Amino acid sequence: MRWAQHHGEQEAADETHIRRAHLMSSAGMYKEASEDLEQITLSILSSRLLPDYYEDYRHLYGELGTSTR
Repeated sequence: MRWAQHHGEQEAADETHIRRAHLMSSAGMYKEASEDLEQITLSILSSRLLPDYYEDYRHLYGELGTSTR
């Protein structure tokens, strides 16, 4: 992610945050997943990634809802 951001590849960095958040929420790492999604600035998020962003938030809250911890 740092490489992408350093080289002006914000879309690649955002996509990495989204994909990693999905993996983390699936693994029960809810706080970390939420923090990754919070790193994304919606006003500059590409329209291609916007559905994935909202789907990952839905996935995160779905996982939280079924968590027994």
